[in-house]
Amino acid sequence: MNKNSNTILFLNHCGELGGAEISLADVAKPYAKNCLVILFMDGPFRKHLESQGIKVKTLGLKSIPFQRSKNIENIIYLPILIIIFFCLIIRISIISQKFDLIYANTPKSLIIGALPSYITRRPLIYHLHDLLSSEHFSRINIFILISIINIFSSSVITNSNATRDVFLKAGGRSEIAEVIFCGFDLNKYNINKFIVKKLRNSIKFKDKFIVGNFSRLHPIKGQNLLIEAISKCPQEIVAIIVGGSLFNQQPYTDKLYQQVKDLKLEERVHFLGFCSNIPELMSICDLIVHTSVAPEPFGRVIAEGMLSQRVVVAPDAGGIPEMLEHGKTGYLFPQNDVQQLSKIITTCCLLPHEQNTIAQNAESFARNNFNLGIMQKKIHLVLLKVLQEKNGL
Repeated sequence: MNKNSNTILFLNHCGELGGAEISLADVAKPYAKNCLVILFMDGPFRKHLESQGIKVKTLGLKSIPFQRSKNIENIIYLPILIIIFFCLIIRISIISQKFDLIYANTPKSLIIGALPSYITRRPLIYHLHDLLSSEHFSRINIFILISIINIFSSSVITNSNATRDVFLKAGGRSEIAEVIFCGFDLNKYNINKFIVKKLRNSIKFKDKFIVGNFSRLHPIKGQNLLIEAISKCPQEIVAIIVGGSLFNQQPYTDKLYQQVKDLKLEERVHFLGFCSNIPELMSICDLIVHTSVAPEPFGRVIAEGMLSQRVVVAPDAGGIPEMLEHGKTGYLFPQNDVQQLSKIITTCCLLPHEQNTIAQNAESFARNNFNLGIMQKKIHLVLLKVLQEKNGL
């Protein structure tokens, strides 16, 4: 399989720009001249792909009324779902005949891409970015996804050992599952010190201990825990919260602003909204804190913080312990434990010199394990193996 050949049809249902979407762009980039990414819905992700020189086709859907954990609503919308799925299956079946394999990047794109894969005899690869557990999916949805994967997928790429373990525990086939960590362009994390100083001055936290939180504003990301933790920390500890409100989560965003006001933290917690210069903003932080309230399959923010040579604090759950070793490459705290989180933040502030070694260890580990080139090479080998098996080689 040649990376320059016209071989891969990538499927992604969402037009928003999240971690799974950024990962897909990185996977598709080596095949940019001749592959195609199909998005069921339009959005910022299309522009991101096009900026990378990757061809995109959008199918014009406004939404897909199928939720991970809302069985009743899914049943109510069943007639609409059947019509939508039938139309999408026909369109993708026609398009996929021009390609050698189909690469599904999200659960909804997997469900839609399975039948076209079978109809056109194109191998199906699924990139599993989610923990197929009760915290994220309903039982019936897990059953549907596992059944489709086992029947139709030639290979499943999981983004951590935790993701693979949960997949196997749910009934997934072990022989098709392979762990490949997400990769990052290491050059993006070499930030000029002048830029760091200028940015730090611009947010008026020049002489403070800055804690950074980088995630979309969503209840599952737990920014409210960080705000509460900051209220229990010394006055010199401040926070920047970077991320926009996606997927109709404005009510949660409003609650966060109100929480800051109620705790009288207006001068210590700043919301920066959606920002694209994440490496630069991480470089002005003294500490990166991730506060997800549900186990994460993989933490892109955590990897980026490590690559920025910053100490990262994150929950001891999901795939995160594979990335952080407590006291050596970062700090872990019990999920949802605000008291322990505030204690770790305060300790990092009071003992800054002890954090330098941890930050250096973190960067070294991240550069060795979260390298974009390594990820792309491993995924290419998976694609090559699948095509060889299809051709009986």
